[in-house]
Amino acid sequence: QQDDATEIANYWDPVYGLLDLIEGDKWPGTFKYGGTGGSIFDSNLWLLDSQLMRLSRDLSSWAKIDDIWSSFVLDALLGWEMRRLTPPIMPIDIGDFRENGSYRRVMSGRTDSGIEMHLLELDLPSILKSSTWRDETVDKQQMFRTLQADFHWDVGLSEYELYQVYYQRLLQSKRQYLNCQDKPNKSMECFDILNNFIKLSILASVLGGENGVLESKQQMYLLTEAETHALPVLQGDRSENSSFRSLVVDLYKN
Repeated sequence: QQDDATEIANYWDPVYGLLDLIEGDKWPGTFKYGGTGGSIFDSNLWLLDSQLMRLSRDLSSWAKIDDIWSSFVLDALLGWEMRRLTPPIMPIDIGDFRENGSYRRVMSGRTDSGIEMHLLELDLPSILKSSTWRDETVDKQQMFRTLQADFHWDVGLSEYELYQVYYQRLLQSKRQYLNCQDKPNKSMECFDILNNFIKLSILASVLGGENGVLESKQQMYLLTEAETHALPVLQGDRSENSSFRSLVVDLYKN
């Protein structure tokens, strides 16, 4: 996502996160950046080796960041589309699966138990320790910034595209919250989901209004729906209610 002041996108703050990629129902037609986790590139890219192989010549300082460079060549220089594998076919990052508990929890529900056990039992050294992004000499954000500022690579989504992203996340968050309410033992998880639902309602309402996608009546509908779901929590005695109440007030400040 882009910083409002500099209009430079942060490589480490993407619009689409892990869950978005797994669900696969909110993707744009193509991507600005394609990493090694399931991206599909046109192999004719190699015909432009005069640009692609600059990492072995004048841009050798970026040699370990081939994913960003190849994405730049595809998108900025060629204008070609980048695709990726779609569910139910999903790439699995073996390093993260073995060593990142939150990643494994997300993927376990979508992975065959036999495959899960096999990945955990593999006799492998720590893959993450040798990851390029952990190399102190590799600064992906600096390269990403340079390609935007000096090479004029436009990686940002339009305001309308950003609205579509947040609106789809809003719908997903609403479904998650309603499903959570059906559980016999409601937990902090429900409260966190509701928090997210309210924040997304604000973002979708503001962006939709700014882009003329939503009329004022439609904006108000999104906000009042969020408030309706929040009222039962506000009437409870949770210690988090003070900060939660401030969030609900923000619904109408925006």
